[in-house]
Amino acid sequence: MRKLLLLLFMLVCFLQANSQNIQLTQVTASSISGGLNINIRAVSGNGAGFIGYTYTIQSNIINLDVCYWFNNTLPVLFFNNDCFIPLAVQGNYTINVRLFNSISLITCDYYSTTSNRTIAGEYLSASEFEKNENEIKFFPNPTAGEIKLKVSDLKINYIHLYDSFGRNVKNIAGNVENIYNLFDLKNGIYFAKIITEIGVLNKKIIVEK
Repeated sequence: MRKLLLLLFMLVCFLQANSQNIQLTQVTASSISGGLNINIRAVSGNGAGFIGYTYTIQSNIINLDVCYWFNNTLPVLFFNNDCFIPLAVQGNYTINVRLFNSISLITCDYYSTTSNRTIAGEYLSASEFEKNENEIKFFPNPTAGEIKLKVSDLKINYIHLYDSFGRNVKNIAGNVENIYNLFDLKNGIYFAKIITEIGVLNKKIIVEK
């Protein structure tokens, strides 16, 4: 009996040591031109890497499966991935998100599921969204450091800036004046991901000092 208990204990320890636990920390849906952008933030109990995602759409229900490979010899990692869901019909959608582990590093083999969450998202029509996009402009652009965002009645929540290599270099909270300090950025081309009350807009900024 003791040997059996010992074997069971060793089996449990082995499974725990070789398991991977990736947990969702945040899921947000933003309306962009042509569909919804689903931002997935997760943390892994061991080393892992993003493989990709698949989705199905049934009426107003979106099922989104996001897959990661895992490696227990690597350190804990944090993930921030965007998943674009193209939509043709404006309206409210229920989004079911599931995270999967994969032994393969190339294609998802759905080794195990680790975390899931359901959220709601609203997709605006392309015409309405593009109208607001045209009303948002940075000036002066190019800028030597200080830049102002011209908007109508649209509320800006956050601005995320990325360099030409896609690296996130600066995050700015929206303010009443819509004036932003970019003096810490080097000369070059940057891409602004503008988080608004109706969704995400993208603009290009040139810094020339």
